[in-house]
Amino acid sequence: MIESIKKNIVFVVGLLVIGGLGLFWFLRDTGQEDTSSLPGVAEQSSKYAAVRAEILGSIATLQAIHLDITVLDAPEFQALTEAPQPPEVPFVPKKRNPFVP
Repeated sequence: MIESIKKNIVFVVGLLVIGGLGLFWFLRDTGQEDTSSLPGVAEQSSKYAAVRAEILGSIATLQAIHLDITVLDAPEFQALTEAPQPPEVPFVPKKRNPFVP
């Protein structure tokens, strides 16, 4: 009987700890200020500055890429042909379909 009481107490304490951690996680402050109520456009422009810089960096990287297409003029490439298609074999059923009336 005492063992079942101990098990119940451990279970209730564990449940309270998990519930407390969940409540703490739900009510915790993220550490970020709510800038939506502050006047001014400076905050909004700085908000998009990092995204803008990333996009411009990606564009610069793409412009620096040079594709060499001289391989398409090589005789080895010109000699390539399509792979032959396997002959089409008609399907012949071996057994009667039991679902056909």
